[in-house]
Amino acid sequence: MMDMRCYEEQEQRMACHAMLRWVSKRGEISRVNVLNDCFNIWHAGPFATANGLRVGRHPLHQVQWSEINAALGDILLIMKTARFNFSRYILLPMGNHSKLSPADDNRTHYCLYTDDSFSILPKRHFNQAMSAFFACAKVRWTR
Repeated sequence: MMDMRCYEEQEQRMACHAMLRWVSKRGEISRVNVLNDCFNIWHAGPFATANGLRVGRHPLHQVQWSEINAALGDILLIMKTARFNFSRYILLPMGNHSKLSPADDNRTHYCLYTDDSFSILPKRHFNQAMSAFFACAKVRWTR
């Protein structure tokens, strides 16, 4: 009988220690921001950065379109991962070839990527994609 009681007390002590370890770990875990660890948003000089990729153009610092396209794709992925939903657009993160689509027309896609190639006509789909992108950002951050 005595051995059984010792065994039960020891089991309770071990359970309490396990609970204390879990509570202390939970405190550490709650301080970790998973999105912040996966997606680093910051700046480098005059440019916003997403995971170290620069977004923007500047006459003194030419950023390649491939880097800008990849950064825009990362930003779309962040927005999609964070479950930002928009009534007017559907986000289609696809790396450096990401797209946005009007919510009411699943056949139309606006390409959120471009290049340095010369075009007599403006790059309409890229411009529409940027307008849609900024409309989504405005809706999200003006709430």
